[in-house]
Amino acid sequence: MRMTTESLIEALLLDTWPTPGACCDFGLDGPDASAKLGALQNGFRAEEFSAQELDEALGNGPALTELVKRIGCPLVFKTALDDFGEYDDEYDYEREGSAEEAKDVA
Repeated sequence: MRMTTESLIEALLLDTWPTPGACCDFGLDGPDASAKLGALQNGFRAEEFSAQELDEALGNGPALTELVKRIGCPLVFKTALDDFGEYDDEYDYEREGSAEEAKDVA
């Protein structure tokens, strides 16, 4: 499970706001942010969706919208990642030689 999702789940359980990154990735911004957080909290606490399902919905507004529909919530989620296509969790940020390539570009 990604750290961003863990931050969200901790916030849902402790009745606090998640990190700014989690707010961004789970569409918790704008004038209806509190209502969206409440919908995620209610659904998660009622076991209408799991931590795994939240992790799979990270960065996917339509998937988050479908999760909260399970509790009858009409809110529509949009995340910053919706316009960038699918989230690539497999990218190798530690790839060998990347520091050398960065020096060559500079």
